[in-house]
Amino acid sequence: MIRTATVVILGLLCGLSSSLQAQSRYYLSQEWDTTTVIDDDDWNIEAEEPTAHTLVQTTDSIVHSGSRALKIELYNPDKLYKRAEVAHTHKATMGAQYFYRFSMYLPTVGFPQNNTDGNTFTIITQWHATPDFGLGETWRIPNLAFRIQENGQLGMMLCYNAKQVNDNSDSTKVNFTDPDGNFFDIPKGQWVTFEVSVKWTHTSDGYLDVWMDGDQIVNYSGPTSYNDVNGTYMKLGIYRTPWITERETIYYDNLQILRNGLIIHADEDTYVRGGSYENSNYGSSTSLTTKHNLNQLQYDRQTYLHFDYSQFADYTLDTGNLYVQPYSSNTTASLYVDQVDNTWDEATLTYLSAQSLSVLDYQGSAACDVEPFEITVPDVVLDDEISLRLSFDVLNAMMSVRSREYGTITERPVLFLDLD
Repeated sequence: MIRTATVVILGLLCGLSSSLQAQSRYYLSQEWDTTTVIDDDDWNIEAEEPTAHTLVQTTDSIVHSGSRALKIELYNPDKLYKRAEVAHTHKATMGAQYFYRFSMYLPTVGFPQNNTDGNTFTIITQWHATPDFGLGETWRIPNLAFRIQENGQLGMMLCYNAKQVNDNSDSTKVNFTDPDGNFFDIPKGQWVTFEVSVKWTHTSDGYLDVWMDGDQIVNYSGPTSYNDVNGTYMKLGIYRTPWITERETIYYDNLQILRNGLIIHADEDTYVRGGSYENSNYGSSTSLTTKHNLNQLQYDRQTYLHFDYSQFADYTLDTGNLYVQPYSSNTTASLYVDQVDNTWDEATLTYLSAQSLSVLDYQGSAACDVEPFEITVPDVVLDDEISLRLSFDVLNAMMSVRSREYGTITERPVLFLDLD
């Protein structure tokens, strides 16, 4: 099935820390690097007392990128407590497509549980519905839940209902398995990255795609939600059957959420520098610097980015936008983006060898800023990969961004693929 999305045009929104909200765009990036406080305008802690048995905080002990990650722990010796979660305050727009990207770490102890009664599970991530309380609805099971089964494998369950008012008694539940009918193996003691693309709707034109470390494990078409006014919201953490007594701990990092699009990270990036540096390669640098100076070529630099989005071949693209987050800039001059051919790699490209690359087409430009900004990249629709060159034409205009070698994933340039 070809994946499409309805473009939802909204007025200018405000208020999300570490996020971009603009007309028809909702984007959140969350690293938990700068705070130990979780309960704020963006997140609500949902944990049961006593707090000695629950832990929701940031930590620097196990981190995927950056300096801190979210740590959630639940200990239940009295078989009374079942919840230690954080709930995001953004509710999805019904009928819109959302893309979620996040990393998770499950320790080697605590999963699986010792119980083997067939009814034991731990939800580790969920997208919860918002009831229409005015119509008499109450809380129901999540629209989508990632669960650790008794044997330690990953289960995923979808629940939907087209009725205006429903209580789950006749909702449809879909359990996803591999081609052999088994739940999914999920590594323990290492970070795992999930990508989830879902169109939230109670109608038949919905869909759900899930990738684990780049491998697609769910490809579903059909309804994905209840018939609610307000959409789902994401919850990270532990919700489990209360008779589990083991101490369970989960770590989360690098959360990104985008409405009506896909988030693509560069798989190759570098910059080149002229003059006496024309044969030098900077593919292992943690920064990418663009600067214009044809009078003194040793100061002239261009940035090259390559994006591979072949895993999303089932999606119909409308356009692309390069999302740039400078950490240093001395200019408001226009930054130009051109498409070049793909015959380069970050480990060997130099200023001299870059002269032989074919410039295929001009893509777009935008005034550089110290704040994040976007530049249109329309030719993403022509193929399933693209190489881009960033440059200035104003003397000594300079900007630096983080490369893919930099430690904090969400600070790197990304390509937003807007869906048709």
